[in-house]
Amino acid sequence: MPDYDPPTGYTGSPHRFPLPADTILWRLHSRKIPATGFVPYSPSSDGRFEAPPDDPYGKCDAGTDAAAMLADTLLRAVPPHSTTFRTIRRAAVVGQRASAIVTAAELQLVSLLDAPALAAVAQSRWLIAAEWTDFPRVRRWAKWIREQAPWAHGFIWPTIRNEHERLVIMFADRCDTSVFEPDPLFEVDLDDDYGAVWLNGVMVRYRARINGPRKR
Repeated sequence: MPDYDPPTGYTGSPHRFPLPADTILWRLHSRKIPATGFVPYSPSSDGRFEAPPDDPYGKCDAGTDAAAMLADTLLRAVPPHSTTFRTIRRAAVVGQRASAIVTAAELQLVSLLDAPALAAVAQSRWLIAAEWTDFPRVRRWAKWIREQAPWAHGFIWPTIRNEHERLVIMFADRCDTSVFEPDPLFEVDLDDDYGAVWLNGVMVRYRARINGPRKR
């Protein structure tokens, strides 16, 4: 684990990744927030590149694949089991919705997709593969990388479970909701019966499942 502070004499340049317009992204969000909305800053948020208190940006987390995006959040603290499926806690999906959105314009992202891109921000694979217990250290670097790339709308990096699928975070202080369009044909509330059936179908590749809601 690279437990060191970001450099003070940095002379590199973060790699730029242009995310094309009309890219379909999947996100998990509260029903209280529109599919294209940004999540306001909260000190209790628990994502990899969450804002620190001294740089309190809102954000939109998403992924290029529904299952990979959901696994990154819902399986974060659920260890693999050698013989049975992992169980997703129902508390994790209460009030949550999975939605598809489409980029309405090209977005400029800092690439964290490969070793050269990570080296360009003085880091290694640890930055994108660290376990959730190391996220506070990761966030020091997120703040620093933002400072090195004032042009960046967000970051893009591969998922730890499938390097061909990608996760993104977009910053509310650098772009607004007009850069996204909702996909009116797809949104699923995950805390009802249909949501449980849909989630189990999506998550089977990760050997994970959720029990349906209790009947009253």
